[in-house]
Amino acid sequence: MREESELRYSDESRVCYDHGVTYFHFPVPLQSDTWSIESTDKLMGIMELATKPIFMHCSGSSRAKTFGMLFDTTHSNDNYEEMVRELGLKEKMPMMTNFAERYLYSKLVDD
Repeated sequence: MREESELRYSDESRVCYDHGVTYFHFPVPLQSDTWSIESTDKLMGIMELATKPIFMHCSGSSRAKTFGMLFDTTHSNDNYEEMVRELGLKEKMPMMTNFAERYLYSKLVDD
């Protein structure tokens, strides 16, 4: 989920390939105000088709947590609000949780 400008980007695909791990690079900007419903749908589609378990990471874990929770919430019976509360994410990542809530709301409206 790291952008190309973030540390050691070029090493990741080689390390995965060397260990027989399927690698997808889906850069997500650090600024959550630039995230869109459409790009998140694309990421959710990649995650849906990927071999499980999925290992996601970013440089600080906030993006990986946010999108991992969105995937879990939209593909299981997990309760998003409960996950956010348990992890204290409203206080730690307010902009990201605001985006996640907008995304989940957009999925409810579409259904």
